[in-house]
Amino acid sequence: MDKPFKNHTWSSIHEHYTNIKTTYDLTSSDIFKQLSFDYGWVELYYISRHGITRQPSTSRGTIGRRTWDILIDNMFKIDWSPSTATYKDKLPELCIEHNYQGITAHVIDNCEPNYPELDVIINLDEMPKLNADLLQRMLTIDIIISYIRYL
Repeated sequence: MDKPFKNHTWSSIHEHYTNIKTTYDLTSSDIFKQLSFDYGWVELYYISRHGITRQPSTSRGTIGRRTWDILIDNMFKIDWSPSTATYKDKLPELCIEHNYQGITAHVIDNCEPNYPELDVIINLDEMPKLNADLLQRMLTIDIIISYIRYL
């Protein structure tokens, strides 16, 4: 059940930020960056399409409560800037959206931004039928990955 917190329900907050992403062509990372919010995988998950089913905790001192507070406090923000998301910003969201639980991928630091290079760890118990071509197609966003190093 969607319990209200500070006069808002999670479904209304999720819908609001989903509409902002669509209207302004933003990623979840863009939203958190523009709210000056230090974010991680959990926060990205909360406002992903899967996040509607995962109401954050409202207990003090939790990531969920911090997420509630920052999203509620910025409900009336209207000065959204265009997206500045890089491949490195978009990669965690891609993995969340497509539920790539058996893959851990990190963009190698100091690589050319237009030609990302990845370190990839694959849990073969969860994703046993991956090959290099399939993995490259799965992890491509806007631009082609120039190099994948398997760890």
